[in-house]
Order: sequence, then C-alpha cells, then structure tokens
Amino acid sequence: MQKSVRLQQELRQLPKRRADGSWRFCVDYRALNALTVKDAFPIPVVDELLDELHGARFFTKLDLRSGYHQVRMRPADVHKTAFRTHDGLYEFLVMPFGLCNAPATFQALMNDVLRPFLRRFVLVFFDDILIYSTTWADHLRHLRAVLSELRHHRLFIKRAKCAFGVTSVAYLGHVISAKGVAMDPAKVQAIHDWPVPRSARAVRGFLGLAGYYRKFVHNYGTRYKSEHLHPAGLLLPLPVPQGVWTDIALDFIEALPRVRGKSVILTVVDRFSKYCHFIPLAHPYSAESVAQAFFADIVRLHGVPQSMVSDRDPVFTSTFWRELMRLMGTKLHMTTAFHPQSDGQSEAANRKGNHVELQSKQMGMQAFPRIMDIHYKLLVRWCNLQAEGWLD
Repeated sequence: MQKSVRLQQELRQLPKRRADGSWRFCVDYRALNALTVKDAFPIPVVDELLDELHGARFFTKLDLRSGYHQVRMRPADVHKTAFRTHDGLYEFLVMPFGLCNAPATFQALMNDVLRPFLRRFVLVFFDDILIYSTTWADHLRHLRAVLSELRHHRLFIKRAKCAFGVTSVAYLGHVISAKGVAMDPAKVQAIHDWPVPRSARAVRGFLGLAGYYRKFVHNYGTRYKSEHLHPAGLLLPLPVPQGVWTDIALDFIEALPRVRGKSVILTVVDRFSKYCHFIPLAHPYSAESVAQAFFADIVRLHGVPQSMVSDRDPVFTSTFWRELMRLMGTKLHMTTAFHPQSDGQSEAANRKGNHVELQSKQMGMQAFPRIMDIHYKLLVRWCNLQAEGWLD
C-alpha cells in the first residue's frame, strides 16, 4: 500500500484473525461495494469438485501466500481503496480483502493460469490448489507442470500450509484419500462442541452448520431424535361408535366436472351405520362454506355429532373450524400423516364416488354438466346406494 490523498468513502480497518493465529488486515468496504457492479463469474461448487477425485491415490495441496495480495489493482482504481488511519490516508496497490468482486476476480485469474490442467489433475478453489494423480510417476509430472505454471505467472505459495505427495489430505473441510471423501474430524469436533442453541436464530445457524454433512450420515434427520424427544407412544385406536350419527368421518372428492358451479363433494360417513352423505360444494371452498353445508345437511337431519374424524386439510385445522367444534362439544380426531387407515371409511366412500363417476361417463352421461340438476342428484343418490351396498 501507499500514502493516499483522496478518500472516496469513510472507511475503517477491521483486523481479522487467521486460522494460524496471525492477523489479517481488512477494510470495511460496504459503502464501496454498494456502488460496485457485481462480477458474475461462477464460483465452483465444492461437491462437483470432489466428484473429480474418483480413483486418485496421491495428492498435493498448495496454498497461495495472501492470495488476493498477489493481484495488482488497476492504476485507475487504486484511489478507490483508500482508507483512514491514525497515521493518515492509505490506499492499496494490490487487491485487498473485503471488495465484493475480489473472490470472482481471483477465481477467474486462477482458472486462466491453470486452465490446461483443470479437472484433468488439478482442482482450484480460490487460493486452494489440489493436484491429484493415480500413480506416483504421474503425480511428479503433474506437480512439476503446476509449479512451473505458477512460477511463470509469479504466483507464490506458502509452504507451511502445503502438503506434497501424500495419500490423505484435508481439503475444503473434507479429508481426501484413495478410500474416498470423509468428514474432517476437526469440523466434526466443532459441531460436537457447539453450545446448545437458545434462540431461533441460533438454531438456524446450527442447522446450517451441521446440515452440510448430512450426506455423510445415514438417517441424518432421525438418528438421534429419540435421545432428545419424549416417546410418542403407540398410535391410539379410534373409539368404537355407540350409536347412529354420533361419530362421523369427513373428506373431500375434488377435481370433478363442474355442475352449476359445484366441482367438489364433501363426503360425510356415519361410522356406526356406514351411511354416507355426499354434499356438493363450490371450489374454492373455505371453512365457513363447509360449515354452512355441514349444518344444512348433517346437523339439521342428524343432530350434533360427538366426535369427528378427518385428515389434516387446512379447513379442518383452521382456527374457525376448531373453535366451532369446541362450541358444539364435538371432539376432533386428526389422522396421522401417511396413515390412511385412520380415516379408512371416508376414503372408502371417496372411492365409491369416483367409481360411480367413472361408471356414469362410461354409460354415456358425459353431457351431465349441461343437464345439471337431474344427473347431479342422480350421481349423489347413486353414491349413497353404493355406500349402503344396494348396488354392485
């Protein structure tokens, strides 16, 4: 860097500790970044890079020394990097850390320098270079070619952070060997020692940290749930109904031909007598419209039920429906997800309805949407007869 006489924005320096314990000098360039046209150069995907290592047995990892600082700033842009210190204004002659386009610029440079070798025996992720080979002779030849290219472009490596000709190497948070890709034990230990999250934000942060390694852990989402969750116990069977229309089951048949604006059927099954009501509804329907139809066709004829079985349709899980059932004194039973046996009677009624609709079309009743009332009432009556077992 050098002394500067121009200050574009009020910028401040931010020291940042490196992994080896030393300090990296950074500048807060957020104001400058907000005015910068972003470079859209694609950054490599780590998983795609690791896929290239299949069959490799020997590895060399190279790390450039202060990689960004090996890239010269364009003279016309040097003054834009100026920042204030207690000793006056300074500006960078090389690319500093903190610029929004620095990662894309550096990745593009490394791709250009090592382009003849990329994905053949070299992987590049910013300043981390990995050379991989299947035989030792090939590895020496590959290493010599890469080092020659770096020397030609005057790019310098930090030997303390390099590993030459090894059979196992830590790279991009993973351990690479001839056996494949494994998790870095240091990363696993960091997850193990992570403090228990105490807020929603902390939980999201931990899930993002640990979730990256889910591809290495079989049944990642359920493996340790039993250690932290209260046992749910056995699924509870539905109580046996004691009378007619005291216990009912509800479900919907959708995607039917539209008749007088109605294209949905609400199926209501008495769990004791197996008698069904098929109530036509307009789509889209709401908890209020379903409640009106339920009172007009069920409560008016059979009274208020004691219990009701349904799936977890938004209508039945809505606050309106739950509060209505509470005021009526009706107990709601929600079926378990992916467990259709809980609501088997209404599902059977749905199959009857779909079967009758198919039969009506095969019998030449394709015109029933135009003959609206007669055929629709016939369809509903036919469904009831099918459910009662009067028709095959």
